[in-house]
Amino acid sequence: MRIGHATFFTLGFLLAIYPAAELLLKPLIRTLSSTLGVRRVLLLGLAGSAVASGAFAIAEDADVIGMARLGQGAAAAAVGLGADAVLTRWSRSGPSRSYGGYRTWKAAGYALGPLLGGIVVAFSGPPALFMLLAILTAAVVAWAAVAVPMIDTAVAASESMTDLVRSLLSASCLRPALALGAGAAAVSISLGFLPVLAAHQGLGPLASGVLVSGLVAVAALVQLPVRRIRDAGRLADHTGIGIGLLLAAMGFAAAAFAPTVAGLMSAGVILGAGAGVIAPLGFTYLARRNPPEQLSQVVGVAEISTLVGGFAGPLVVGAIAAWSTLTVALLVVTICLAAAANFLVLAARDSR
Repeated sequence: MRIGHATFFTLGFLLAIYPAAELLLKPLIRTLSSTLGVRRVLLLGLAGSAVASGAFAIAEDADVIGMARLGQGAAAAAVGLGADAVLTRWSRSGPSRSYGGYRTWKAAGYALGPLLGGIVVAFSGPPALFMLLAILTAAVVAWAAVAVPMIDTAVAASESMTDLVRSLLSASCLRPALALGAGAAAVSISLGFLPVLAAHQGLGPLASGVLVSGLVAVAALVQLPVRRIRDAGRLADHTGIGIGLLLAAMGFAAAAFAPTVAGLMSAGVILGAGAGVIAPLGFTYLARRNPPEQLSQVVGVAEISTLVGGFAGPLVVGAIAAWSTLTVALLVVTICLAAAANFLVLAARDSR
């Protein structure tokens, strides 16, 4: 399988649509939740995801696929807001483990999804995968319509997008936001472009699914020990973030210089470890640099940073790869991540 230069940019664009839609449409969906109610927004988001997956199954050109990705991003924003509100209500009235269970299932979906998707694609092709997703999501819609109770509490008001952007650019948020955005960009680029390198090595969708699932699983497994080490006072936030960024840079360098089967598998593990270090420390670094009463602002800034990194990373890599080669694009990412690591560590030391 060989991908042309124009296709690289198309791939980057399609990868970027999802987080961009989630970022831009979430304020609108929050407003709709106040009008329609949280339960209706949750159900509409799930239904939208089913429709978007069905559109993938019948798409024959990039324009249709792009609209489907846009629908998936909007659906993700609606489902995320609705699920958060439902869990908040449930946790107040009973189970304190609701959020823990939600995070566990979400992590399991991220880790197992690429592997199971690779199996389906290997045996039945991409249309079968997205038709299956549409059917499963439709079943979840039917279940949620019965199981999810009416919620009489609207989604909590949050700061406007303008306020959050202004906060993101402030001295207390800029460096942690840069770290979170860089980590999200590294993950998004990896999930989209490492399978392309795997295809160049003759690997099929199943092997690509194993590669991506392994990366996500490593990222999830690394976070807990990193939190424990940080809470024990043995790792400063900025130092750990620097290590995570350098690990991500090493992963991309390995993928660029040794795009063999072994090299790509090693790159996936290294990239997953780097992302697993950056994510928890980036948020704690951001929270530590802001007053506790601004927690909602911190969460909003972290979310914006992650989504911006998620759409900017693959878009830039796709553009560079279209102009030159994918190897050059990954080396540019390597240099940028290494530079960001040095900047964050040195800036944190100078501010002491």
